[in-house]
Amino acid sequence: MTTLRPSWPCLLAALLALAGCAGRSEFRKGRELLARGEHRQAYYQFWEAAKERPCAEYLSALTAAGSLVAETERLAGLRLERRGDLDGALDRLALALEYLPGSPGIQEDHARIWGRIVRREALRQSLGGGEPQGSLEGPELFRRALEATELGAWEAPAEHALAGALRVRFEELFERLRRETELEALPSDVVEIARLRDCWEEAMAELEALAALEEETAFTAEPVSACLAGGGELRRAYLDRLGEVEGAAELLDRAEEGARRFAQGLEEESRGDLDRARESFHRAVLAHPSHIEAHSARRRVLARISNEAYHDAVSRARHGDARAALVLLDRALGASPAHVEAGDLRRSLARELSVRFALESRRLEDAGLLGGALVRALEARLEQPEDQSLAKAALRLEQAIQRRASLRWRIASRLDRSEDRRLRRDLWAVREEAVLAFEAQALKTASERLIASQAVRQPDSPEGSVLVEVTVDDFDFAFLQSRSAHGAEEARFVQGLELRPQRSLPALVQRATDLRLALDEALRLEAKAPSSRKEMALEEVRLLRLRLEQTEQLVEAASRPEPIVSWGTTRFPTQEVVTQAEAAARLRHAGSSWWVTVRLEERDRIVEGDPGHSVAPDALDALSRGEALRRLAPLLGEAIAAEIERKQEGRDEDLYREALGHIEAHSFDLATESLVQLLFARRRAPVHGGGDPLATEAARRLKGLTGCDLPALWAQLSSR
Repeated sequence: MTTLRPSWPCLLAALLALAGCAGRSEFRKGRELLARGEHRQAYYQFWEAAKERPCAEYLSALTAAGSLVAETERLAGLRLERRGDLDGALDRLALALEYLPGSPGIQEDHARIWGRIVRREALRQSLGGGEPQGSLEGPELFRRALEATELGAWEAPAEHALAGALRVRFEELFERLRRETELEALPSDVVEIARLRDCWEEAMAELEALAALEEETAFTAEPVSACLAGGGELRRAYLDRLGEVEGAAELLDRAEEGARRFAQGLEEESRGDLDRARESFHRAVLAHPSHIEAHSARRRVLARISNEAYHDAVSRARHGDARAALVLLDRALGASPAHVEAGDLRRSLARELSVRFALESRRLEDAGLLGGALVRALEARLEQPEDQSLAKAALRLEQAIQRRASLRWRIASRLDRSEDRRLRRDLWAVREEAVLAFEAQALKTASERLIASQAVRQPDSPEGSVLVEVTVDDFDFAFLQSRSAHGAEEARFVQGLELRPQRSLPALVQRATDLRLALDEALRLEAKAPSSRKEMALEEVRLLRLRLEQTEQLVEAASRPEPIVSWGTTRFPTQEVVTQAEAAARLRHAGSSWWVTVRLEERDRIVEGDPGHSVAPDALDALSRGEALRRLAPLLGEAIAAEIERKQEGRDEDLYREALGHIEAHSFDLATESLVQLLFARRRAPVHGGGDPLATEAARRLKGLTGCDLPALWAQLSSR
């Protein structure tokens, strides 16, 4: 058997081929990533390739990729340094040195930032974190504060101007003042409030003085101090605290007002004036909510008011004065709503008083005195609002009074006879249809106005209401047309029209000629101008051409003749015609009659005209008799309705005078009837214009007779 021996040259060639292929794929990926700008991933692929085969080509590519990544990290670190983040900048430069360890530029930047960090820490120790050490004052403190700010020794730029003094002397002082001026911690003594106010004022005065010193330092010759003081940090701190000081002053003013009101309440309580004391303590609590003694005093006074009112109410109830007892019990419950005994007694007295009022209302109703019965029924219902029988009784009485107080107005006409209408037709010199339309329109307008008016009862008033009839038993009409003396007026007319050349044309022509000559000269100079002045010469030519074009347009416009109008005046005769129309209706009511009249007047002008002088004629366009009747009819209807409303107003006044007569005769029940009817009528038909003096006076009189404010009682019941 033949033994095969390996061939060493072949084995060596195979090993060399395998070694040449190692790392080739990583190197190829790194070149692709490098071409796409992904330097960090390319560096990683080159690192893997060089680790497999540390040849010169792979190491060179690794160094190139590391340089790109290191430059990116270096630039990022410099940006962080410019923003004041020295720690972040140092980290970025340290990373750049890992990618390119021997770079002199990166090592120099790293050393510089490290030195700034060391200096920053030394400044922090020398300034004590913002508190000045030793004899650091004036420019030296400014200089160190400026350098510390540049190195980022303090995070906020607002803390760097006299940072130690501002932070220690003022921040702690203002923080203490804030704690003492909080709403929960405000003092109650006037002297202590004044002391706290003085502390605020002194702190602001000292801060204002340092701000003034800072402003003076900004104009010194020392550049570093002037630069630091020019930031105006102390001034900004002073301005920022102005609003806080104003708020503290307002809070202290309110606390002082509360303390003053408290002292006033104690004095009033000692005098026995509990109502004034309660008001003073209430105002003290509102102004100074944390005033504990004011809260206690207010509760004490309310308890005294409630107990005293309750005992007085018990005494009045024992003596049979239930109404006065109810008033006192309302006072007791107003001061102390949880007073159980006062609440029970008030409910018991309200039931008793309601029964008494209901019985009295029934007695007055049986006697035919509906007004007094309504007053007592409403008072009974006010005390027992849940009792439906009382509500029904009050409603029944209101309806009865409404029937008595309501008026059903009816406008009747006695103009149906045809011979009267023909007589009016002949006297008025109009057609009979116009007379019929006039009468119908006047009566219709009056009726609609009465229905719409709130001051007069509508035709559908309750059954049994009083019927008031107003009769229209005659109409009258007068028509007068008069002409004034002839007059004269002036008018302008076009006397002539002439076309003249415009005056500005010669000047414009001369100006255009001068511009042409100037343009020729500019073209000649432009042709000979050197290259350095060529552009300026071309600009001169362009401007002259533009001016010449504009002037030629003006010459063309001025070449057209200008129209000249000559005006003349003429006088023409006129005559004024005045048309006056008057309509009247005779009304009859309660045995008396009176006339209601409306008038209409129009003016017109008559002009013959002069066509030769542009004066247009103006013929007579006066009001005709038929048109006058048509326009006067609604006006007369409105006047009739207004007259009836005045009659209603007079009836209310008659009721008031009737009530006064009953009072003088000591017939108080009858006076109550008249006053209740009057108030009911005014309630149903309120008087416009911002008040009703008659109703106010009637309510005052009724309250004096019955002790009941009827309008207020109506308001209370309607609110429920």
